[in-house]
Amino acid sequence: MAASEVRIVAFGRPERDDAVSAVLSAAAQRGARTRLVTSAADEDFATMDHGAIDWRGTLDNAHWLVSSAS
Repeated sequence: MAASEVRIVAFGRPERDDAVSAVLSAAAQRGARTRLVTSAADEDFATMDHGAIDWRGTLDNAHWLVSSAS
């Protein structure tokens, strides 16, 4: 039986300097398909509009959603 590909979506900082990005990096090194959801280049991450994200499309077929709080 073949193993299915693990898909992980994470919500983190655009600089990729947070724990979420570390999790994505480690998962990708182990073969997972990863995607970082973050603010646009001209948008402040702390005040971005989370409602503008197409979560249904973003999370389609994802096994895990990783987020971080401070």
